[in-house]
Amino acid sequence: MMDGYWEYWITDFMWRNISKNMTVVDLGANFGYYTMLMADLVGPQGKVLAFEPNLRLLDLLQRNVDINGFTRWTRCVSKAIAGRTGARLKFRASVLDPKNGSLMVGPDALGADFVETEVETLALNDLDVDAVDFMKVDVEGAEEALWSGIGRLLQRSPRIKILLEFNAFRCQDPQRLLDEIAAVFPLRQLDDDAVVRTADPSRLLVSREDTMLYLSKLEPVNFGQRLG
Repeated sequence: MMDGYWEYWITDFMWRNISKNMTVVDLGANFGYYTMLMADLVGPQGKVLAFEPNLRLLDLLQRNVDINGFTRWTRCVSKAIAGRTGARLKFRASVLDPKNGSLMVGPDALGADFVETEVETLALNDLDVDAVDFMKVDVEGAEEALWSGIGRLLQRSPRIKILLEFNAFRCQDPQRLLDEIAAVFPLRQLDDDAVVRTADPSRLLVSREDTMLYLSKLEPVNFGQRLG
């Protein structure tokens, strides 16, 4: 943050691809850096839904929204995004490094630094909006569950643009997930220079680094341009 930005290539991409009056979603909002950016870009006539199941971070997120004056058009939600709505799952996160919390579907050993809470799930198909224009997804291993519950939302959001953080080593069947994504969208990625390029599935499957996929039927807004 010494230069005033976090992950500048993503920040720049959002600035170019989010405009006034849009409905946008921040999945895995943490304490709200991207939520604040989204709320500023869509303005009072837009709508921001920010999801963060870690209750400690949710409190910071809500305070961040309030302090910055975005409360009227930004809603912070404690539910975890999953394949179906209404389940109760355990959520585990580190106290010292809370950014990598995860859902637990069965018993697991907890380290001294970890806390465990119960959260309610929500499938994106049941999101209470007509359509979504832009979505950022950083759900630390819940990508497959999320994708299994997103089909109807995608159908009613034909102009959606999604940034989805992907890491094959967090998936149970990464090949299947990529195949399902590629059946809906061209498989593209946002690189560190803020340029969207065609993604190579074979590289995605062996890379241990996170890759930010760009999922949309629309072309991204290029350098020197901006929406609306």
